[in-house]
Amino acid sequence: MGLLDGMEPILLLRPCKVRRILESLEKDDRKLLEAAIADRTKWTSYALSRALAERGIDVKADTLSVHRRGECSCLKT
Repeated sequence: MGLLDGMEPILLLRPCKVRRILESLEKDDRKLLEAAIADRTKWTSYALSRALAERGIDVKADTLSVHRRGECSCLKT
């Protein structure tokens, strides 16, 4: 077997902005935000973004949408 056989690129995953926000919250707040992110019937990404902005948390609706779809950097495997 050669030195470079089986060489694979290293996949560097980093948490997206939504994950970093979740990790910065206290346990109860984190659970509330996780539930809001999961409930697409009650919270649109835009409405959630606005509600968070009113509480001093800056996250764009598009960023929330990408996270919800599992297309963000923290959820890719």
